Amino acid sequence: MPILIHFGAGNIGRAVIAPIFLDAGYEVIFVDVDDDLVKRINEVRRYRIVERQSGQDDVTVDVGPVRAVNGLRVDDVVSLISGSDLVSTSVGGGALKHVAPVIAKGIAARHALAPGRTLDVIVAENLRDGAEVMTRLISERLDGDRDWLDRVGVSAASIERAVPLMSAEERAEDLLRVICEPATGLIIDRKAFRGAVPAATDLKAVDDMRAYIDRKILIFNMAHAATAYVGNLHDPGLATISDAIQVPGVRQRVRDCIAESASGLAGAYAHAYDVPDLLHYGDQLLGRFANEALRDTMTRVGRDLMRKLSRGDRMLGAMLSAAQHGCPCSGLAYAVRAAFEFRRTDGEALRSDTEFLEHADRLGICGALTGLCGLRESDALDGRVMREIEQITL
Repeated sequence: MPILIHFGAGNIGRAVIAPIFLDAGYEVIFVDVDDDLVKRINEVRRYRIVERQSGQDDVTVDVGPVRAVNGLRVDDVVSLISGSDLVSTSVGGGALKHVAPVIAKGIAARHALAPGRTLDVIVAENLRDGAEVMTRLISERLDGDRDWLDRVGVSAASIERAVPLMSAEERAEDLLRVICEPATGLIIDRKAFRGAVPAATDLKAVDDMRAYIDRKILIFNMAHAATAYVGNLHDPGLATISDAIQVPGVRQRVRDCIAESASGLAGAYAHAYDVPDLLHYGDQLLGRFANEALRDTMTRVGRDLMRKLSRGDRMLGAMLSAAQHGCPCSGLAYAVRAAFEFRRTDGEALRSDTEFLEHADRLGICGALTGLCGLRESDALDGRVMREIEQITL
């Protein structure tokens, strides 16, 4: 049986990665530093996914068998990688720097045991450059091995399932259960693979991964965040994304954002999709956002402003893409301005967001866009985007 070593036993690992690769016939071994989570996985070896959809009964899916190892036991993890067939991650972009050195050690140990044996690494993170980041971090640790990329494929991935955070009460009831939407799927880069691409129902391999990563980040993730920002501006009392997207004015503004981003993406990736394709995808998303059963909170979706408002991420990334292809981006500009008013008091807000907004208030919108978000006044495209945002009146 082939073996998958997956870093991150959190919601994405349990709700997306494990079910797909179990379906493909893999043994799935999680690596995580949460010792309670690791112990519980090894005690029961199985867990439940609860799929929730408004107006329908919950569907419970039993997942397993799986096992886990504590990521702090580096030698054990390296040994597992040396004998595995596939490695994947869903740890959050900021944690890749901790995971990559361990993967690098595993690659070296693997090569020592079986020179030339291939390995594939799937980077399932919400990053536009996840594969590039992982490749660079591994390269830094394998400096003496110039040919490792001939044996190791590093594939980005697009996660096509929304998995909200669970409440403390839900986690206390069942530490391993995951509550999520019915829709699922993982898109990977066919060209990056060194070995055979696994065959699984919800796994899709594509030839232009960049097109699908950008679709995920600049349509799915952008629209999700825009719903939180525009909805909060409309009514800070709105608790969930489903509450917000059912407000006609909010829904229309989010759809405007989708249409603008779709125009830019269709210009960049005409070989992969066109505007009608992307608008259809966007309308499907709006329906998924309205899933009241998920109780996906406004704060969870909108928080982490420093990342979500950075130059290359969902909001400004979509604006820059649209502007680069001569497309309107005033709807996106409105959502960005709304993000600078995203102050929540429901207990889920991040301290870093409070600090970000305090800095933004002090700097003013243009100062915040350059000093906090990374736009460059000297760049013509960035300048156009800044002017669009500056001109918005909320």
